[in-house]
Amino acid sequence: MRIADDSSYRNLLLDIQRIAQRMQTSQNQISSGKKLTRPSDDPSAAADVVNVDSVRATSAQYLDNAATAESRLQIADSALDGVQQVTDRIRTLALLAQNGSSSPSLSVEEISGLRDQLLSYANTVFEGQYMFAGSKTDSAAYNKASSGTITYAGNSDVMKLQVGKASMLQSQIPGNQVFSGAVDIFQTLTDLVTAMSSGSTSAIRTQVARLEQFSQTVSSARTKVGGLLNGATAAQNDLRQADLTLVAHLSQLQDADLAQALSEFTQSQNALAAATAVGARVSSLSILDYLK
Repeated sequence: MRIADDSSYRNLLLDIQRIAQRMQTSQNQISSGKKLTRPSDDPSAAADVVNVDSVRATSAQYLDNAATAESRLQIADSALDGVQQVTDRIRTLALLAQNGSSSPSLSVEEISGLRDQLLSYANTVFEGQYMFAGSKTDSAAYNKASSGTITYAGNSDVMKLQVGKASMLQSQIPGNQVFSGAVDIFQTLTDLVTAMSSGSTSAIRTQVARLEQFSQTVSSARTKVGGLLNGATAAQNDLRQADLTLVAHLSQLQDADLAQALSEFTQSQNALAAATAVGARVSSLSILDYLK
């Protein structure tokens, strides 16, 4: 008959410690809802979490860029809508003057005011940036000299924002593609005022044709902006969907299976009670128990 020696006690103690550790792990998962709370819990999964978090941070920046592009394009489209309305009014006044159906002096005065309104649209600002100045967004796109001459002060650069690893989205339109491109609307209005003041029907007709060409330019610009807006919306939707996939993957890596954790906790609790009971029984044995 063999009496338990030190080795048996050590093994029993190790078993109790392992059971207690499993129970503590299960309890932590139940209370936190996470199975991964520190890298040592699962080094491989922890590395994956770091990578996923990095990808999500980059995607969040892309999403912010896409939202910024959308906002800028919406402001640009709103300005161009105003430009179209003002241009339509000027064309109406020009046709009336061409047909001799209006007072030249009153029409000239109104057109001068509408010219300044167009200048205001051309210098549209959003969040401190001039929308039609190309990449020179810190200063006005168009400057008006004391003589009344209006000139473009921006450049032809197309501003783009990164909305994906290999995706860029145009967020602004240079003013020289709209206000002073094929038709310089400010010079056209100066020439129109001169023609109306002189009463030259043919000169007015020439400026009406330029107004119509400018109107087509604005319409084309709005079509382009509309396409870019669709691109910004699509980019945001794609990025949000991709983020949902990443969040689901993070959940698989980090979140605990509560049902499994509860089962493991109960099993460990029962095993610990049994092991403790065995330990108490073994420790109470003496030589007299074996001599009975």
